[in-house]
Formats: sequence, structure tokens, C-alpha cells
Amino acid sequence: MIYILIYLAIAAILLIFNYGAHVKEKDLQEKNNIQSQENQE
Repeated sequence: MIYILIYLAIAAILLIFNYGAHVKEKDLQEKNNIQSQENQE
């Protein structure tokens, strides 16, 4: 039972970490898109 809880905790941490990294990457892409649009005008 304890092993299952540890496994779930690790899985949750990894999911949160991956989600956070994905959101940061998305924000960077959106900022780059905004900058490139401003440069084109």
C-alpha cells in the first residue's frame, strides 16, 4: 500500500512538472509570435 502511494506521488509531481514546462514553452512561443507580427508591420 505504501509503495502505491509513493508511486502516485511521484507520478503527480512529474505530471505537474511536465505541465508547467509545457505552459512556459507555450508562453514563449506566443511572445515570439507577437514580436514577429510587430516586426512585420
